[in-house]
Amino acid sequence: MKLIKLTMEGFRVYGKKITVDFEPELNVFSGTNEAGKSSLLKGIKSSLYPPSRTIDRQGCITEGSEVCTLELEYEIVDGKRFKVERDLVENKHSISELEAQEWNVLASSPTEVARYIVEHTGCDEQLFVRTLMVGHEGIEVPADDGLARVLGQRLETLLGGGGPVSAVKATQKLDETHKKLVGPQKGEIVVLERQLGEIRSLYQRAAEKSQEMEDKTSQLKEMRVKTIGIRNEQAQIAASMERGSGYETLAKKKEELELEKQTIDAAMDARQKLSEIELEVNELERSRPSGHPPFWIGWIVGMSLLGTIMLTGLLLSNHLPPSQIKNSVIGVIGLSIIFLISVSIQTFFKDRFKDKTTGKLMQELAKKYAEAKGRAEALMLNRNVETIPVDRSRITRDLEELSRRIIAEAAFNPSALDMQRYEFKSRELVNLVSETERGVITLEMELQSLASESSVAAELEDEVMVLSKKHLRLTNRALSLDMAKTKLAEAIEDIRQGVGPSIAEQATLNLQKVVPDYRIGLEEGPGLAFVPTKVDGTPFGNRELSDGTIDQFHFALRIALSDSLLKEVNPPIFLDDPFRYSDESRNVSLNQLISEIAKKRQVFYFTVSTPKKLKITHQMPLWMAQP
Repeated sequence: MKLIKLTMEGFRVYGKKITVDFEPELNVFSGTNEAGKSSLLKGIKSSLYPPSRTIDRQGCITEGSEVCTLELEYEIVDGKRFKVERDLVENKHSISELEAQEWNVLASSPTEVARYIVEHTGCDEQLFVRTLMVGHEGIEVPADDGLARVLGQRLETLLGGGGPVSAVKATQKLDETHKKLVGPQKGEIVVLERQLGEIRSLYQRAAEKSQEMEDKTSQLKEMRVKTIGIRNEQAQIAASMERGSGYETLAKKKEELELEKQTIDAAMDARQKLSEIELEVNELERSRPSGHPPFWIGWIVGMSLLGTIMLTGLLLSNHLPPSQIKNSVIGVIGLSIIFLISVSIQTFFKDRFKDKTTGKLMQELAKKYAEAKGRAEALMLNRNVETIPVDRSRITRDLEELSRRIIAEAAFNPSALDMQRYEFKSRELVNLVSETERGVITLEMELQSLASESSVAAELEDEVMVLSKKHLRLTNRALSLDMAKTKLAEAIEDIRQGVGPSIAEQATLNLQKVVPDYRIGLEEGPGLAFVPTKVDGTPFGNRELSDGTIDQFHFALRIALSDSLLKEVNPPIFLDDPFRYSDESRNVSLNQLISEIAKKRQVFYFTVSTPKKLKITHQMPLWMAQP
């Protein structure tokens, strides 16, 4: 694998967009402090393995910049060319392959892009840092699941720090992690089991309350059904009592209407009688004496008649003799007087008798009239005379209807004993209804209380499931750690017997090109540990080696490890000024070794000095060299 070029914008000190082309073999970056060497090296690493945490991504953005992008082109062993792009502001990623002079996107999700990077470099970020980046810091191995994964991917080989490269330290960390999980007092699994037991106990109580609530709900349903049944029975009895009382009401109503009809008939009879009496009174009034002229009127008529005769005689006197005329007048006058007297006497006595009879009759009729009028007025109290016939017709129709209804209701007319029994049952049902309603209210209150207690059952059940899964996961992890520890011990021994000696031999060849009298040996005992030794294999003490020699030891060992672990992908190696403590003669030897390595794999060498016998390909700072 070889890096071709890197384009950065808004990344650390590279605020403006800049493109750095790389040499296919040796790349030497020389410059003072703050010249941008570390930012360039971090840009290469972040292109391959971007920061996952937001705070780390923000630390890469140039102050005041709104963009932070990286674009790295590289070529793998089979000649295929790829480009990985990172946007650290938007946290977007993609990887593309060059085909027919066009870039075709292969993946844009962080997981898929990471998978391609691991496939092309041969290692993940941990192994990349611990094998391909050579500096002064010690080599540390984290105690996490990534450790076993790195082992499985790369010959089960681990790198230790603080001097020798030891896998025993990794075994110890695996053991510590295993104890954190399964420790008898404070182990995560033990603590989780206690929590799980408490939650299960709470869930059991909640489940019991839930079951009790179901039972109470069933009782409430039965109680409500019972209440409905009692109410229905109560309604039936009420209907029976109502029908019984309805019959009595109809009969009473009929009696009232009959009485009202009789009253109206009597009133009508009284009115008829009153009319007849009024006619008789009127008739008597017309026949009373005061209705004939008095007797003195007869005298006046008689005298008028006499005067008329006498006047007639005078008119005729011219034709009769005086004596005859005199006698005729006297006779006429006498007859007239006699007629008048008889008529007056007859009239006088007749009027006297008739007036006396009529007075008696008038008194009797007045008495009858008063009685009839009083009775009629009493019967016609609050009645309109004009509507009496209409009222009588209406009452007659109502009586006919009531008679039909009474006949129809007679079949359902309960006896007095039945009515007493109905009344007793009705009172009993009222008490039963009150009792069942109190029972319903009590059950509803109990259900509300149970609902609040059982409502957490589902949550507790979910929590039990979550904790159970977590317990299973931790248990499986503990088993995996235990298995990894066992496999690690086996792998260490296999590596020690197999790969370990060849790595030590290759590292010795590299080291002796700089320090001919030193070797790198495989430490005795279980585990995989490399130690610097003398030519005869005797290990040096911790205080016998200088910092420069220890740096050279780590450099030689890393080259050997990367050759053994990653030779099929042959990724670049990055040297972050690892020889600053070496003397001049060893620096020359180290530079020659670097030149040899660069012929087989791409090398990136960052230094503050001017290395002898090495061509500086990139003078820092780079922005001063840009056109």
